[in-house]
Amino acid sequence: MDRRRLFRLTAALGSAGLTSSLLAACSDAASDKPQNSATAWNNGRLAIGTGGTSGVYYQFGGALADAINSGLPGAVATAQPTGASADNVRRIVRGDAAIALSGDGVPADAYNGTGAFKDIKQPVLALASVFPGVLHLVVRSELGVDEATGAPRPKITNVQELAGLRVSRGGAGSGDDLFSRRVLETAGLSVEDDIVSENMAITDALARIRMPIDKEDAVDAVFASSGVPNSAIATILSEGKHHLVPLGSVSELMRNNYGGYRPSTIRGEGYKIDDLASVEAPTLLLVSDKMPEDLAYDITRVFFEYQKSIGALVPVVNDITKATAADSSPVALHPGAAKYYKENP
Repeated sequence: MDRRRLFRLTAALGSAGLTSSLLAACSDAASDKPQNSATAWNNGRLAIGTGGTSGVYYQFGGALADAINSGLPGAVATAQPTGASADNVRRIVRGDAAIALSGDGVPADAYNGTGAFKDIKQPVLALASVFPGVLHLVVRSELGVDEATGAPRPKITNVQELAGLRVSRGGAGSGDDLFSRRVLETAGLSVEDDIVSENMAITDALARIRMPIDKEDAVDAVFASSGVPNSAIATILSEGKHHLVPLGSVSELMRNNYGGYRPSTIRGEGYKIDDLASVEAPTLLLVSDKMPEDLAYDITRVFFEYQKSIGALVPVVNDITKATAADSSPVALHPGAAKYYKENP
C-alpha cells in the first residue's frame, strides 16, 4: 500500500472514531436530561403569560415559574410580561404561552365565544381558579362645586352617580376595561355617553386622581380589579381624600347577565374601613386544550406542592384550597387537572 492510500485510510478511521465518540457523548448528554411530562412537550419550554411587571399577575407568574423549575427538573418555565387577561388567552391559542393567567370575566368570554371573542370559542381549559379579582371603585370624596347651583357636589355613594364624571377604566382592552364597562352598563350608564371615559394603567390613574380637581388631566374615579387589600389603593385611602364606593347593587345582575362574575365583599380591615359589598371575577390559570394530560396534572401538582413558597410572595395564594381551585366555572377543567383533584381531594 502506498503512503497516500495509507494516509487516507488512517484519516478515515480516525474520523470515524471521532464521530463515534461525539455521537456517544451527545447520546450521554441527552440521556442526562430528565425525561418527564415537561420535557416531552415543547422540549420543556413553558412560557407563562402574566401581566404588567408591577402587578400581582407578574409576581404570581414568577413564583409559579420557580416552582415548576424546581418541581419538574428539565422544565424551563419563564414568566412573560403581557397585556394580561385577553392578551394571555390569545397567546395560549397561538402557542406563544403554555400557561397564563386570565380574569375579570375574560375566561368566560373566551370559553363561551362571547364578548371580545364573539362567535369564536377559544380552545382553552383551566388548571385552577387561583384568586378572585375584586373590583374596586375609588372616588374623590370632594368633587368641587356644581357650576349650575353653586353648591358643593354631593359625595358619590353608588355607581349610578358617576354620570358626568371623568372615570379611569384600566388599560384599553384590559380585563379592567371589560369589567368596568359591564358594571357601568348594568347600572344603566353608557360608557360613551354618560361618563368621560379614560383608559390608563392603575399607577397613572391613581396619580391623576390625586391631582387638583381643576387640572386638565385629573380624573374623578378609578376602577381597578385586584386582590384585597391592594397596597396602592390602601395608601390612597389612608390619605383621607378618597373613598371606595360599594358595587353590591349590580353584583347579582352581573352574575345573571354575563356569567363569570359573583357577589363579593371587600374586607375592610386591609383598608381600615367597614366591609364593603362589591363584585368579583375569578382569576383562572389557563392552558391550551392541546396540553398533554400528564403535564397538566404535574403543573397542578407542583402548584400545590409549592403553594407556601408561592404564597410567601403572593399572600392571597395562601387562601386557595383544592376545592376553591377546582371551581373554575364556567371554564372546564383540563382532564389532567381534574384527575389531580380527584386523586388529591
